Amino acid sequence: MIDLRGLLRSWQRRSAGDTPDSTNKHRGDPRVTHYFECRWFGKWGAFDARLNDLSVSGCYIVNRRTTPSIGEIVEIDVVRTAKEPLPLSGEVVSTEPGIGFGVRFAGVDDNLRKQLETLMAEGDSSNRRAGQS
Repeated sequence: MIDLRGLLRSWQRRSAGDTPDSTNKHRGDPRVTHYFECRWFGKWGAFDARLNDLSVSGCYIVNRRTTPSIGEIVEIDVVRTAKEPLPLSGEVVSTEPGIGFGVRFAGVDDNLRKQLETLMAEGDSSNRRAGQS
């Protein structure tokens, strides 16, 4: 069985060129590692996936079936319990075929930033309840 979390952490450290403790500092924005169900839309259609490693500036989408090209613009709907999906848009900045891809969000205004911060807080709270970091 493939350890996706381990692969993601390894990829994140390798692509950032830093150690686990300095990853958040290097990227600039606080991040939360938590799985959120999502649907992303690219030039080849719509795909159900999991969003992971979320910040107000971007995310990592775990999708083993297909990855878009670097530079491609994708639309993302994050599934939220008892709320409308949170629509996001961004540019694919990294890909790991068979694992997933990184997205840098575009057009993050104050309202969207607040919604992302709330979603991150919900993920962090869920992680604490589950005993994760």
